[in-house]
Amino acid sequence: MEDPAKEVPAILHGLTSSSISHQSHVIYKYFLPNASFQHPLAYVPSFALERRQHGNSGPASCWTKAKVDSRLLMKGIYRWYRMLSPSINLRVHSVAWDKTPRDGTEKQSVLYVDCTQTMGFWFLPPGYRKSTVSLVVAFNLEQRLATVYEDGEVQEQEEEEVEEVVEEEINGKIRKVNFVDDVGYVGGKLEEEVEGHQRAGTKRENRWFIAKRRDLYPLEDLAKFALLMPGLS
Repeated sequence: MEDPAKEVPAILHGLTSSSISHQSHVIYKYFLPNASFQHPLAYVPSFALERRQHGNSGPASCWTKAKVDSRLLMKGIYRWYRMLSPSINLRVHSVAWDKTPRDGTEKQSVLYVDCTQTMGFWFLPPGYRKSTVSLVVAFNLEQRLATVYEDGEVQEQEEEEVEEVVEEEINGKIRKVNFVDDVGYVGGKLEEEVEGHQRAGTKRENRWFIAKRRDLYPLEDLAKFALLMPGLS
């Protein structure tokens, strides 16, 4: 995110009321790989696992890193959320961005979003299906260096990642490529392997990513949400 305060309403709508494919796109674009999620009824810890795998793509073959991280669990929770309530009406009332430096750095901040959402539970009888709750969503943000592509896509680059040299075989010839995770520098040009062809990055910029999401409910609304009590709007 370039301006989290302006962009977060669209992100929340993408997480709660968009299609499954767009919901997944939002999670992988804006959340860090080891992001965590805290909700009174669900919890995803921060984790990111990786393993080496050898991939073949047409005439090219190379060793890459395959990652399994907390975003995979988040995607399952958000999908389950949509299954329970296919119809969700989210209203954002205010956004407050606390830029106070944390841990001695200005690259961490917290964004608070005051909103209400009306959910329609399909499995309840008519008159009891809708429930409106108020909540404050707290996003812990971290600023990271990111690759921005010509098509507008953004890929976060973890600060602790280091370059490594791998060998890539193309048409029987071996060339050495410096890779940073799945992003490499080839002949001085930033490139990424995408479905067997090279994709050029345009520039590198600092962007804000979500490191943690916390959903904070008032006690009465939490009980309404947890017990699926009717809250007619």
